[in-house]
Amino acid sequence: MGIIANHCRTKSFQVVAEGVNAARRKLLPFYSKQNYMSAIEFNQLLISHSDQLKPHAINFTKNGEEAKDLLQETMYRALPYREKFNDGSNIQAWLFTIMRKKPPAASPPK
Repeated sequence: MGIIANHCRTKSFQVVAEGVNAARRKLLPFYSKQNYMSAIEFNQLLISHSDQLKPHAINFTKNGEEAKDLLQETMYRALPYREKFNDGSNIQAWLFTIMRKKPPAASPPK
């Protein structure tokens, strides 16, 4: 009985997973299976490459605290563009491009 119940449970999970994947393909037709990345996967990718960008941030700012701020701002500015990042492309070069582009200057408060 336990083997049959286990098999049924496994089969149900497969059906649910297939249903989720079908819904994902239906709701997000512009994503191909190869380049779709969830928000969690994208955030983990950003975090894993943040250490590699620290020397560049220090080189730009010449100050440790400002480099930390620049790195944090780079990660923040990358978040809205998750859909434009293709899984498998060079994340470090992509983040470096975001880092070196200056954000628009904020208007002074009135």
